[in-house]
Formats: sequence, C-alpha cells, structure tokens
Amino acid sequence: NLEAAPDLPEGIPSIGALGHYTGTCKPCAWNWKPGGCGNRGSCDFCHLCDPGELKRRRKERVAVIRKSEKEDKRRMAKAGAIVSSGADSGFSSSALAAMVASTLPSGMVAGTLPSGDVAPASPLNHQLEGHSPSHLMAKRSTRISL
Repeated sequence: NLEAAPDLPEGIPSIGALGHYTGTCKPCAWNWKPGGCGNRGSCDFCHLCDPGELKRRRKERVAVIRKSEKEDKRRMAKAGAIVSSGADSGFSSSALAAMVASTLPSGMVAGTLPSGDVAPASPLNHQLEGHSPSHLMAKRSTRISL
C-alpha cells in the first residue's frame, strides 16, 4: 500500500526532490531503473538528479575516505620515523612525544585510541596486519549509502 503522493510544487516529482536545487537532496537509486521508483511522489529521495549522480557521489565519497586514510598512513609513518631516530637524536623523551603527537591525526594521542583507551599490545597489532581500513572499505564499498 503506497501512501497518496503529497501535493508537491510544480516540477518537483518527489518529496526528496525538494532539496535538489539547494544541493541537499539524495538521489533515488530506483528512479532510473527500467521499472522506475515504486514510491513515486512520496519517495524521500530525489527524482530530479541525473542517472549517474548516485554513482558520482559514491565515488567522490570513497575518494575522500581513501585520501584521508593515505594521509593518516603518511602521518603514522612519519611518527614512526621520529620515534626510531629519536634514540640517537639526543632529544628528551618529552620532546620526542611532542614531535610524534604533532604528526598524529587531530584528537589522537600517541599510545591511545581516539576513544581515549590505551592502544592494544603489539601481539594484537600483529594479528590485525593486512586488515587496514582501506582493506575493509573495499569489501563494503558497494554498500555505502548517501
């Protein structure tokens, strides 16, 4: 049972299309399929977006996530280089800690997780090798929603 389509302004085919011209809409995945969207005017998603808009936005979002992961890996590698070279550098441990902290993503403290918990011991880190966020992202990339 579909709800009756609400009274929409002229040229607005669905409820979700109300935000189309302000850029706040979310494209309907079914609108451009052969059978069309079964919700018609009562659909919460935009029926004005171009056929490839959903895919374009998804690709853009995944690219942003991957770029962020790449930057985090670079920061962590830089932090590792500072720590490994610190023993010979003559820097105090507090100076080294400050240098490492400056390379970490905002809100993260060396030896802690973003939640504030203590980072896991190295045997657990070893078990997690090969399971980076990008590895997990690749498995879920087809299920990302807007």
